[in-house]
This record gives sequence, C-alpha cells and structure tokens, in this order.
Amino acid sequence: LRTALCLLLLPNTAQAEPAHVQATLFSEYAVVAPGDTFWVGLKLNMDEHWHTYWKNPGDSGAPTRIAWTLPPGFEAGPLHWPFPARISTPPLVALGYHDAVVLLTKIKILPSLQTSGTQRLAAQVHWLACAEVCVPGKAQLNLEVVVGDTRQLAAADILAEMNQAQLRLPVPPTDWDVQAFDQGTTGLLRFQSQKFGVPPTAQIDFFPVDGTLLSASRPRVDRQQNRLELTLPKVAGATQPLTRIQGVVVSSHGWGGPGSAQALRLDLPAQPADPPAPRWVLLDPPLSALLGGVLILYLVRRLYLVAKRQR
Repeated sequence: LRTALCLLLLPNTAQAEPAHVQATLFSEYAVVAPGDTFWVGLKLNMDEHWHTYWKNPGDSGAPTRIAWTLPPGFEAGPLHWPFPARISTPPLVALGYHDAVVLLTKIKILPSLQTSGTQRLAAQVHWLACAEVCVPGKAQLNLEVVVGDTRQLAAADILAEMNQAQLRLPVPPTDWDVQAFDQGTTGLLRFQSQKFGVPPTAQIDFFPVDGTLLSASRPRVDRQQNRLELTLPKVAGATQPLTRIQGVVVSSHGWGGPGSAQALRLDLPAQPADPPAPRWVLLDPPLSALLGGVLILYLVRRLYLVAKRQR
C-alpha cells in the first residue's frame, strides 16, 4: 500500500504488475520544456529464477519490445540496451537479464511545441519471461510529465536509478585501437591501448548483436598487458564469411580504470584472416647437433681465411 501511495505522488512514474515481471516507466525529469531531450526508463523487475532477453536473445527467446503513443510534438528514439548476461540453459545459451533491468529511450520535444501542462506518454510493452517455462507478458503503461518553461529534475532516488542504468550502456572504444578479422571458422577481435591495460583478474566477455553468424557462446580470451585478443565462435554450420563484427565487449574492471564504463560498443569491418605469427621450428636433437657442427666448422674456416689474407 505504501508503494502504491508513493507512486501516486510521483507524476513521472507509472507501473503495471503482470505475472513474473513488474514493469515500470520513469523519467529523469518531472518538468520538461520545449526543445528538451530527456531519458525515459523502462524497468523490468523479474521474479526469482526468471529472466528476460537482450536485443539478440541468443539461441532462444525474444527481445523486449516497446511501442510508444506520444502527444503531438514528442518523438521517441530507439531502445538503448544495457549489456546483458549469458544465461546457460543447456544445450542452449541465451543472452538477457536476471532480477532487474532498465531499458532506456530518449524522448525529444520539438522546440515548436506550444502546449503546456501535464502530458501523457503511453507505452505498450511486450516481453518474454522464462525460467523452466516461458511466459509472454505485456503491459500498457502511462507516464505523465509536465511541460513548463524550465525543466526540473525528478526525485533523487529516481535520478540515482537512472544514473545506474546509464552506466551499463555500452560506449564507443575511444581509448582502444580495435581490429576485427574473419578467421574462417571463427572471428577475431584484437584490442590495444597506449593508456590502459586489462587486469589479469578482469572477466572479459563478448555479446554479438546479430546471432546469424556469431555464436552466443563465450569467446576464448588471450591477454598480455595492454593487448587483448578474443576468438569468437561462429554458429554451427555457418559458412558465410564475416564482413562486419557488431557487438558489445565487457570487462568487469572497466576499460578505462576503476569506475569506468564496463562495456564497449563495436561495429567494425572484418578484415581477411590474420596471418599467423612466425614460429620457430624445433629440429630433432641429432640433426640440430649436426647442423651446429657444420656451422662451427664454416665459421672457423672463414676466420682462418681472413687471418691468412692479413698476413
């Protein structure tokens, strides 16, 4: 009852409670002005042991969808997805979220908007929630914001949740040089930075945006100081070459030191197979000894000839 009363007192929240998932809308601003762009969050709270899905759900599942009905002068951008977790349900691997997730949308108000006062933003939300079984869910959510002359931030607890959600959004790899390769049966990502390294205790993972060619399975990680290589498994039976590698790469320790963004957003052309590094060929010991003796005799003879000419 207390929760319900609090929600009634907050005009920038709206809530619905279907089975296994509780869906909530909230805004970073309680009052907005013409010309503003602001974030709206869709929070999904899941029952214990239940999960929903990322935009690439992996081997099974379906992503959450949201359809907006907005007043004149309001425009909604695409969903912004925080980085997911890998959910193993052998033999399948899914990509999604446990416990809770906030999906973000930017709402733009046209500068020409003449309307003021309370405006209602309506969202029809569909998701698939899974545990041992999967149950589709939906909610019709309404969020009220006030249009005024000067924008006003939402309550502190709502802002804190919004800030936490934004920290989980992938960012461009500005301080890292990243190369992508098609290795035939796998993809390869190579990371190098002059400013930052990858701590040996950092957990590294990659989530492909498109599951057509790249698998949702965990990549192989090879690291050395400020250089990192990820070998990405392809989907079984995939024969089409990679032309681009799009996805999110995550470091549990951040990519720019403590407190930095944990996820990088990648969209790179895939170069042809990277040639293997040169390797020394080890010979059998008897052959090595024979060649070593021949080399020594050759050097001794050269030294003798040089000394003879100088006499």
